[in-house]
Amino acid sequence: MSDSTRPTILIVEDEQSSATLMLLLLANHYETEVAHNGERAIELMKALRPDLILLDVVMPRMDGYQVLEAIQELYADDPVPVIFITGLNTPDAEVRALSDGAVDFIHKPFQPDIVQARIRLHLELQYKTKALTKANKELERLSRIDPLTELANRRHLEETAAHEVDRARRQQRPLSLITLDIDHFKKVNDQYGHIIGDLVLKAFANYASQFMRASDFLARTGGEEFVFLLPDTSLDNATDVAKRFRLALESFNIDIGNNEKLQIRVSAGVAQFTDSDINIEGTFARADKALYDAKQQGRNKVVAQQASQASG
Repeated sequence: MSDSTRPTILIVEDEQSSATLMLLLLANHYETEVAHNGERAIELMKALRPDLILLDVVMPRMDGYQVLEAIQELYADDPVPVIFITGLNTPDAEVRALSDGAVDFIHKPFQPDIVQARIRLHLELQYKTKALTKANKELERLSRIDPLTELANRRHLEETAAHEVDRARRQQRPLSLITLDIDHFKKVNDQYGHIIGDLVLKAFANYASQFMRASDFLARTGGEEFVFLLPDTSLDNATDVAKRFRLALESFNIDIGNNEKLQIRVSAGVAQFTDSDINIEGTFARADKALYDAKQQGRNKVVAQQASQASG
């Protein structure tokens, strides 16, 4: 274990002598708690989460198998390793314990060195499993965000859009999107360099994030391209959102150092998902066409496209 805190071990043992022996065995390396019956063990587990549990099988009222079931219910989302230590030395007992979810089964009388070794093993396995789970979650998060702006990336956008399409269909609610390009962004990179270009993108992303509603979804899909996904929003309302955002940018200045500030402008295309769309791709295509039209009309404009316009 690389964690500097001492792991906590819960000993569930009805025989006082066995419980005392295990306490003496573990005291130098672990924090310990003792329960002399299953009911007390459950009380303790509700108050603390042990890192490992040593559990007897044969106990009054609640046997070890029943306690194991309670442990699994209490810690369904964060399992605690359970090692049975018991004088019940039948193969059937061991098979049942392992089948029910115990990580190990030690027979009494036990060898102290073996108990210590197995405890270390299972604590280390738990630690590594948690570290791996945490790392995998972080990798999953990173795979769905744009590393520069920390907005959602195209993959995350597509996943969210698919979910919102399903919801819009089920609830018969509108769903619109806005595609945005920062106008003449190449000139920023050419004149000031990519470091300033990145600064501009991050500042724009932060400003856009603050502008949007909590229910809206913002993604960077590449370069200077961004998408706003607007649930419960009609084409007219989405167009109004895009226009207000474009106007708001006129008072937004980005400090790039040396007492110099940059102003940026955007072109935007707006489209609404319709019943005739098989998926969100048709909506994206109409929004991209509207964005192209906005650029052709001189940029710094908002253009909305109806589904009938795309097919006509």
